Amino acid sequence: MIERKTGISIATQKRRFGAIKK
Repeated sequence: MIERKTGISIATQKRRFGAIKK
């Protein structure tokens, strides 16, 4: 469960970071 949450968290953070940087 922790691994799945970490993967989603990283993907969400990376997507949010890309949107903010763009």
